[in-house]
Parts: sequence; structure tokens; C-alpha cells
Amino acid sequence: MSRKKPTRKQLNRPEPSPILTPPEPRQVEPEPQVEESAPIADTKPDEAESVSVPIEENAPRTELNPPSPPRQHPPSPPRQHPASLALEQVSNAQGEAFSLGDKIRVRAPWGGTATVEIAKFYQDGTGDIWVQYNALDSQPDWSWEGGFALAAVLVKA
Repeated sequence: MSRKKPTRKQLNRPEPSPILTPPEPRQVEPEPQVEESAPIADTKPDEAESVSVPIEENAPRTELNPPSPPRQHPPSPPRQHPASLALEQVSNAQGEAFSLGDKIRVRAPWGGTATVEIAKFYQDGTGDIWVQYNALDSQPDWSWEGGFALAAVLVKA
């Protein structure tokens, strides 16, 4: 019997994927036998017999990993602010005196300078004196209410 010559279609076929073999079963050690007084019958229940299990309609579902309760953090103590000194007049690095209500020039958020009014003085924990100021003028597209500056760098308007 002569063998047929392979056709072009047969030569261009992709190679079949290798057949995966199932893993070998693990060796299971036999369980130790327990002696009992009554032998257990190796009988299967009849198909006609059925076992009924009562199902509660509104029974709570049990989860494998129930959610943990929310964490309780102890309340943090209130911050202790140092007593602020009631300053009525401060001076800058050049020795110029400034009082509440004085007009000063500061850098505006839109660029350039703006004229503002001193609203409050306070001293921080390191001893630096700060000025809180309120804006007097603003640009049409800006909503600017004021800001803070070190008293050492103040410039009169």
C-alpha cells in the first residue's frame, strides 16, 4: 500500500496543542478505625425516600468573614493656643510705626500691588508679629477678602 503525498493544506496546519494530563491523585493515608459496638450498614437510601430540611424564610445569613465593627478613636484633646497679646501699634524693620486702621500696600493675588487696611495684630509662638488686613479694592474677576503679612515687611500706602 502506498502512502499519499501530503497536500499543501495539510502542511500549513498549525500543530495540535499538547494534551494536558490530569495531575496524579495524592496518596491519602487511611484514617484510624474506631471500634464501635454497632456495625454501620452500607446501604443507600431509596430514591423514593426524601429528607426534608426545614428552611426559615427570614433566617439571618451567616458569612464566612463577618464585617468587623467600626473602629472607635478616642477624641483628640483641644489645641492649646497661646494667649495673644493685644497689640495696638507695631513697627517694621525700618522702624516705621503702624496702627490699627492704617493703609498699607501688599502684593495682590492678581499681580501688582493693592491697598489694604490693617485689621488686627498678633504675635505667634516664636515671637514674630503678624498683621491681618482686609482688602479695600479688588478686580472684577477676583473675590479677595484680605490676608496676613509679617509686620517687619509692612509698607505704608
